[in-house]
Amino acid sequence: MLASPRRRMAAISASTIRARIIPAFAVVLVLAMLALLGWAMFAPKSQTVSQDGRIDAPGVFVPIKGRMAPNFALVDFSGQNIALKEFRGKTVVLNFWASWCDSCKAEAPLLSHVAPTLDPNKTVILGIDALDAKADGQQFMQQYGLTFRSAFDASGSVAVDYGISGMPETFIISPSGKLVGKFFGAITKPEQVTEAVAAAESAG
Repeated sequence: MLASPRRRMAAISASTIRARIIPAFAVVLVLAMLALLGWAMFAPKSQTVSQDGRIDAPGVFVPIKGRMAPNFALVDFSGQNIALKEFRGKTVVLNFWASWCDSCKAEAPLLSHVAPTLDPNKTVILGIDALDAKADGQQFMQQYGLTFRSAFDASGSVAVDYGISGMPETFIISPSGKLVGKFFGAITKPEQVTEAVAAAESAG
């Protein structure tokens, strides 16, 4: 039985639509893939994913307002107890690092250079070696000449409390114990620290 003219026209129309849509869809797909490839090749460095699996945005400071910094009680690498509340009344530069973090290796000498230039009566830099082997952390401190006090957070519980997304991250805490902001990725210039400390002192 022959199909009616109306059915033949419907079949022809459907075939024509498919013939037009499929090539168009293929073109759009190819263009999208090329655009993605171009972004991966030419995106600014601050937008690319680093080897440690995070967005690499060195030196980007993000303000934080209205939150108290989580307290912690750890043991530093000399075997002494250390708690954040001990430093109330001072600006705290809290740096999370690990021996396996390549960006930390570049940042450590800079922070070690900055630490002695800060007024110890007003500001302190503290390090927290998180999710690391203690022996590796000790070797890291010696190799990169850390001049600031660092504690060991084997379980990463303090890092979790602060909500870090990768290493390194540095939090600026005001003398009243409030979070002022944090640096995503490695700090690359000494003035980044001094400017953030000034902002924390102004915040009180």
